[in-house]
Amino acid sequence: MDLGEVVNRFEMNELFNRPVDPYRGAPSDEVDALWESIADIGIVLISGEDVHRLGKDPAKTVKAPKHWGYGENIHLAQIDGQHRLHCLNVLRKWAHYDHYFRPTYGDDAGLLQNSHRDHCLVLLLHSLTCQPSLDVITHNWVDTQPYPVPDFNMNRKCKNHDKIMDWQSHNRITMEQWDEIAEMERPEGDFIFPLWPELVELNRQNGVNRTE
Repeated sequence: MDLGEVVNRFEMNELFNRPVDPYRGAPSDEVDALWESIADIGIVLISGEDVHRLGKDPAKTVKAPKHWGYGENIHLAQIDGQHRLHCLNVLRKWAHYDHYFRPTYGDDAGLLQNSHRDHCLVLLLHSLTCQPSLDVITHNWVDTQPYPVPDFNMNRKCKNHDKIMDWQSHNRITMEQWDEIAEMERPEGDFIFPLWPELVELNRQNGVNRTE
C-alpha cells in the first residue's frame, strides 16, 4: 500500500465554526471520541533493515518476541504522524484545562503532565519548521474591516490519512501483545537505556522502586 497517496481536498477553515467542524467543539464525549480515533497510535512492526534506514541501531531497539512468530529481526515502531496528532490532542486538552486537568490536579498538573505538554509543543514546533506548508493564503476585503482579511479556505494536495489509518490498523500488534511486552523479562543482551533522572527523583518521592 502506498502511504504517500495524494488526494485533492478543499478545506473550509473560517475564523468561526461555520460550517460546523465537529473537531472544534467544546469538550464532550462525542468530541473526545473523534479526536481519540484520529489520534490513535498503533504499535506496528518493522524490519531491522527498516531500523537501519531510519539511521538507528537495531541492537538498541525493541524486538518482537520470537514466539509471536514474526521472525528473528522484527522491531516495534509507531507512525510519527500519529504521534503528532496525539500531541495536538494533548494541547487541545490543555486549552480546556478546567475541564480535563483541574478536577484531578488543581492549579498545577505537576512535573510529568507539564513536561508532556512542553514535549508536545516543541515536537509540533519542530514538525512545522522541518516540513512547513508552502500553501499560500490569499486575502479578501470584508465589510467594516480596514485591513484585508486572510482567507484560510484553500485547495490542498494532501496525503490520504484514511489510507494511513487503514495500514496502521492492519499492521498493528494487539493490546494483549503490548501488555505482554510490559510484563516480560528483558531478553538477555538487550540494550537498556537509563531512566531519565527527573523520573528517578519522581519515583523516589512517590516511594516507587522500579527495580523491585
